[in-house]
Amino acid sequence: MNKYTFYDIFDSETLQKLMDSLSATLHVRLKICGPQGEALTRHSGPCALCKEAVTGSSSDGVCCEQSVLELCSLQVPSPHICRCPLAGLAHAGIRIIVDDVHVATLVVGQVRLSDNDYTEEEFRAVARSLRLDEEKYLEHIRNTPLMSHIQFENILKTMTLLADCLSQLGRKNLYLQSIVNALEDKELLHKKEKDILETLAERDSMTGLYNR
Repeated sequence: MNKYTFYDIFDSETLQKLMDSLSATLHVRLKICGPQGEALTRHSGPCALCKEAVTGSSSDGVCCEQSVLELCSLQVPSPHICRCPLAGLAHAGIRIIVDDVHVATLVVGQVRLSDNDYTEEEFRAVARSLRLDEEKYLEHIRNTPLMSHIQFENILKTMTLLADCLSQLGRKNLYLQSIVNALEDKELLHKKEKDILETLAERDSMTGLYNR
């Protein structure tokens, strides 16, 4: 398994189109990341809060990367819901397992949970901690749609089913790849044997002279 990469197992272009379509339909931000938090697909449904309100913050990139890394590296049952320290919004991670190996995490967010939302003062505190313009930050927060915890969990159930399908697809792709590799090895062996036989047919094995 270690000799294969995520891109060997999956078609990244098709996955990107799927993420973009699901993001537009479910109104959540989607991204597939590696076990170390590295991006395997682009963000689908860019978060205006992260894109605009935090622009210019010296800590935005670090906080965001650290948050995703922690979400991807957690060895807990998925989906796991937590808050992004950068935006104060909820996001979740769903692990994609292929042959008992954690190959990727499907990151789902950023949403405001109506039954567990920050107060305005808590959001202001987040803005101050990141040295952001409080009013601009709050404007983006208010424009972020509210979602109940049940709604978010239903979305996560759908995305968990998708992650399970990707895991099964990954196993099948690896199996097919192993068959292709075995056939290629056999073809190479047969070619070598053919070359040896042709050489023996043309030249004497002891003298190396051409046969009549």
